[in-house]
Amino acid sequence: MKIKIWVTSMILFLGLVACDPSGTNNSYDESMDDLFLGLKFGMTRQAFFDTSFAYNARKIIVNGGNEYSVAYKTRGDELNYDGFMYYYPKFTDSLISEVPMKFHYSQWAPWNKYLWADSLIIDVKELMETWFGPGFKESQDKLGNQRFLKIDGPRSIAIQKVDDQYVKVNIKNEKYSN
Repeated sequence: MKIKIWVTSMILFLGLVACDPSGTNNSYDESMDDLFLGLKFGMTRQAFFDTSFAYNARKIIVNGGNEYSVAYKTRGDELNYDGFMYYYPKFTDSLISEVPMKFHYSQWAPWNKYLWADSLIIDVKELMETWFGPGFKESQDKLGNQRFLKIDGPRSIAIQKVDDQYVKVNIKNEKYSN
């Protein structure tokens, strides 16, 4: 009888240890690391430079000339009008952990109201949905400006209007942040 209780107890104990009590799978989805233009979260600084050099040699990206050091001219199927995306990753322990970006339409001017950030933010959200899937939630900041946010596990994507010309995007993966 004692052996039967002991065996039953051991089976239950091993079953509990082997099972995830929350009912979820704790494995990390590596697709959360994919960014754009061959970039990935967790990519080393040197790999980023090597990838950027290769794209620059093919004239896909150029020097951005500001704190967002890389400029990418968006293709016609990415935004409704020609535009630019400026970016430069942040590194934690020499690995990409965050990518701030800024977008604007090439032909933006104060008199071209159809090219203002009010239209651009919708285009940028649609581009982010193409790259990272649907699920962006709309909200307003303290000033009532439109913004979008998507959180997928450790990855978060925030889209917000900066001014009449620019929209900023910040993509961060907590797995690679301290």
